[in-house]
Amino acid sequence: MKLHSPQFEKVVRRAVKDAIRRSPELKKEARKANKFRKHYKSSWIVRIFIMAMFGFAIGGLADVTKHPVTALAGINLWTFAWIFFRTQQLMLGLYRADDLAALSLLPAPKNLIFRWQLQKFYRASLMSLLDLLAGFGAVAWVADSGTAIIAVAPAAILAWLTLVAAVMLCASRFSRLPYPPWSVAPPRSIY
Repeated sequence: MKLHSPQFEKVVRRAVKDAIRRSPELKKEARKANKFRKHYKSSWIVRIFIMAMFGFAIGGLADVTKHPVTALAGINLWTFAWIFFRTQQLMLGLYRADDLAALSLLPAPKNLIFRWQLQKFYRASLMSLLDLLAGFGAVAWVADSGTAIIAVAPAAILAWLTLVAAVMLCASRFSRLPYPPWSVAPPRSIY
C-alpha cells in the first residue's frame, strides 16, 4: 500500500479548482487564503550557510595548523555531535511525530508507517552527508592532492553511513539517555 498517490492528488486538485471556478463565494475565499499562504521556508538556506561555514572552518583549521589530521579530528567532532542530534530527530520521528496520529488511522500495516517515518529520517540526515562532503572537500583542497580529492566522496559517504549506524545503535540500545537539546524518552509506540 502506498501512502502517497500523485494521481489521486491531481484528481482532487482539479476538482477543487473546478468548484472554486464555479462559485463566486469560493473564489473570494480562495483569494483571501492565497494572500496569507505564501510562506517561504528559509531553513534550507540557513542549513546550507551552516554547511558552507563548516567547510570554511575545517579548511581554515587545516591551513592554520598545516596538518590535515587536525582538520579530520574537527570533522570527527562535528560528526560525533551530530550523532546525538540525529538520534533525537529519529526518536521524535518514530515516537512523537505530528503525523503519527493521522497515519495510525490509515488502513496500512504498522511496519509501512514505520518505514515511512524512517525514510523521512534518512532524507533529513542527507544534510549531514553534505556537511561531511564540505569538510572533506576543504581538507582535500588545502592538502592540494589529487588522491585526496578523489577520496572526498567515498570518505564522506562512509562517514555518513557510520553516523547513521551510530544513530540507529543509540536509538535502539540507549534510548533512555537524554539526547540534547531536549530529552526524549520514548513513550509506548504505535508499532
